[in-house]
Amino acid sequence: MKRLLLVDDEQNVLHALVRTLRSCYRDQVAFETFTNPYEALKRCSLTEFDVVISDYRMLELTGVEFLAALQQVAPDTVRIMLTASTEFGTVSSAINEAGVFRFLSKPWDETSLRAALDASFEQRAKLVREREERSLLGVKR
Repeated sequence: MKRLLLVDDEQNVLHALVRTLRSCYRDQVAFETFTNPYEALKRCSLTEFDVVISDYRMLELTGVEFLAALQQVAPDTVRIMLTASTEFGTVSSAINEAGVFRFLSKPWDETSLRAALDASFEQRAKLVREREERSLLGVKR
């Protein structure tokens, strides 16, 4: 089963995401949600997730800060940024600092959300394969 972590400081956004994702993936994906990015990072240090979706604007950390920290803790976890912003600086910093794989706009539509997640799960499988190949060859990242 695939594992997905959702991080947004607004509980109603998390509920809406889970509702949408449950209708898309039924029992194929396990979800965990956090309103506190620090707690989410702690969880990621204990459990491996395939994909993380994080809001950009949160009180404790920005999404870029959170996903950059996540990149250090779980480099093979695919990172998606959820944002209402379309500013180039936001997009650029998310890519450069946090290695964001995809962006989702608020409000999202089910088709775009599903497409981004499907691509992210494929990317995760690729990253895991590459890690396993490196391990077999004795090559460090």
